[in-house]
Amino acid sequence: LSRDGDPNNDGVLTMSEAMALRLDADMVTLSACGSGLVRDPVAGDGIGDLARAFFIAGARHVTASLWDVDDDAAVVLMRSYYAQLRQGRNAARALQAAQRELLRHRTFNHPYCWATFIVLGACP
Repeated sequence: LSRDGDPNNDGVLTMSEAMALRLDADMVTLSACGSGLVRDPVAGDGIGDLARAFFIAGARHVTASLWDVDDDAAVVLMRSYYAQLRQGRNAARALQAAQRELLRHRTFNHPYCWATFIVLGACP
């Protein structure tokens, strides 16, 4: 995800590189802009390309964004989200609680700031 001086590393994680990972991950968070968007509507499953690649790699659920992310709002949201996860909430409930927190936030209460993130996959 960043260049490290290795001439074989261009700093870009492609779908094929993500699919080649062998993960045993409960959760992957993709907070880049539009990381949950469907690029191929013909596929019909509603899962964005990069999110799909992480499911193939072994993630049980993926948190992703549907549009450009406000960086400052995303920091506040993700801190709350991970705090909720540490308290034992499943990903869907944790995200919901974090989004509600931003809804009450003085600066980031507009849906543009908090509604971009979704949870895909199993949430036990």
